[in-house]
Amino acid sequence: MSLETLNDFDHFSIVFGEGPDAVDIGKMVDAVTNINRGIGNQWNNEYTRGVGRYGQSWVRGTLSSKTISFDFIKEGDQVELTQFRRDMAAVLDCPRGPKKLTFNDQPNTYYMAVTDGSISLRENIRTMQATGTITFVVPDGLLHSSITTVLNKDSDPDI
Repeated sequence: MSLETLNDFDHFSIVFGEGPDAVDIGKMVDAVTNINRGIGNQWNNEYTRGVGRYGQSWVRGTLSSKTISFDFIKEGDQVELTQFRRDMAAVLDCPRGPKKLTFNDQPNTYYMAVTDGSISLRENIRTMQATGTITFVVPDGLLHSSITTVLNKDSDPDI
């Protein structure tokens, strides 16, 4: 997706859930100001003692779950921000496990994520502006494709 295509949107879309339960968090806030999806996942390496007194020998490496967080701004008076806190808490609740998480800058892909940790919301009463950070964990650590291809014995072997 090109930058020109992203500029066609009036907000940065972060959709959490799917079907009738899907909510675009990007529409709930006034701006998504920062997003951290990292590069890959956390790498975990296992080592054994090295030869004699020298170093270690690598045994294997694994990848952990993926963490995704973003910062946002929400403007409103105290009553509006109180309602926003209640609405956002309901959206982020994951009592049945991971939900689909999609971003408009990653077309045809999604993560299966759960909300993680304490969601911060710092309210400046004088300016009537709140800033916050939401963190998700992707337990399987994978970015899934929403495009499927049916393969059979006559399918192109280069797919």
